[in-house]
Amino acid sequence: MRDAPEVLSFCRLLWEESDDYRAVIEKFLAKEEYWGQDLNQIEGFADLMLQFVQAIQQEGVIASLPLIKSYANT
Repeated sequence: MRDAPEVLSFCRLLWEESDDYRAVIEKFLAKEEYWGQDLNQIEGFADLMLQFVQAIQQEGVIASLPLIKSYANT
């Protein structure tokens, strides 16, 4: 999967501005130009993304895959 350069630049900028995971996630999910809506409006979605990011940061990507995959079919 390849993300558009402007999306990658935006992500990089968010992480450079803050190391507050929730703030970064909420700003990214709010980007209606990317998603067609503010994904923060979906109840619990930002919290779930925060859980995934924290797991990846603490345990690494490979170790976090079972957690992330467990939500793929729900």
